Amino acid sequence: MTITERINHLIDNVLDITKKKAAEEMQTSYTTIQNITNGKTAHPKADILADWKAARPDINLNWLIAGDGEPLLSMKAAAPVAAPAAPASDLPRDVEVLQIRLQAAEAVIEALKSQTSSQYDVIRLMKENQALSR
Repeated sequence: MTITERINHLIDNVLDITKKKAAEEMQTSYTTIQNITNGKTAHPKADILADWKAARPDINLNWLIAGDGEPLLSMKAAAPVAAPAAPASDLPRDVEVLQIRLQAAEAVIEALKSQTSSQYDVIRLMKENQALSR
C-alpha cells in the first residue's frame, strides 16, 4: 500500500471523514488533499502530516508513512483536538499544541529516516549485483 492509498484508507474507512474535513484538520486546502488522495502529490509535506497528527494524536505516523503497525495507535477514532482559541491567557494550551506538533514532526522524521535507510540498502544491493554481473 502506498502512502496515497494509506491516506485514502484512513480518511474513507478508518476515520470515516470527508476530504474537506481532512483538509481542515491538516490545515491545508481541499485542492491539496485532492492532489494527495488522487496520487498527483505522491509524498505529502511533513508539516501537513504533523498538523494532522496534532489534530488527531491517535494517528500512527509510522503506519501512514511506512506502513508499519496499525492506522491508529488505539484503533479507536479519536475526536479531533480543537484548535486553541489563541488569546494570551491560553499560553499553556498553545505550548501543549506546539509540543504535540513537535512530537508529530519528530515521528515523521524518524519514519522517513527508516524509509530512506531501506531505500539506500536496496540501492547498495543493486549496485553490488551490478558489479558482480560485470
